Amino acid sequence: MNNKKRKILTKERVKELGLDKLEVITSDMLDGYTSIDSNAFACCDRLTSITIPSSITSIGYLAFAYCSGLTSVTIPNSV
Repeated sequence: MNNKKRKILTKERVKELGLDKLEVITSDMLDGYTSIDSNAFACCDRLTSITIPSSITSIGYLAFAYCSGLTSVTIPNSV
């Protein structure tokens, strides 16, 4: 098993950081996280664009569900 500590971006953390209120999320805003949890950005209606950093290696089920304004997602090869 990998001993590297995983830093998971959860729905709760998205709210704490105020990311659920943004239209554009850049990779530097998520730098250091290793995964995006299931439903982490679900129902973030304002979100139109997200660039995922290379530190992310997995994206959970329905992570962007019901993001009706989302038109651009940049996913690195690390995922």
